Amino acid sequence: PDVVEGLLERQTALHHACEGETSLMLAVAPELVDTQRLGEAHGRKDGDPKAALGPGIGRWLSFAERTDSGVIGDAALATAEKGRIMLEAMVERLADKLTRPDFWPGPP
Repeated sequence: PDVVEGLLERQTALHHACEGETSLMLAVAPELVDTQRLGEAHGRKDGDPKAALGPGIGRWLSFAERTDSGVIGDAALATAEKGRIMLEAMVERLADKLTRPDFWPGPP
């Protein structure tokens, strides 16, 4: 979370097809991102991605009910550099977790 909060421009967490997820895709598979359509790739008009997700508990809603574009957040702000920074942080944290002995407790 601290990497995302300091890196993304209009959000503090990752959301569906948002600035962060699209940045990750630009870093690892840019050919899968239609950059010509990034201007259309934004969520709620009020700018609050969390409002599309609702409270912590609720009923299932389709993305069509949550957002016109299928995006929650703002993919137009995505860059490959942001994606590389997030990917590096993810890899470092995963490696740290996997190499900690307390992550691999023995049998009960």
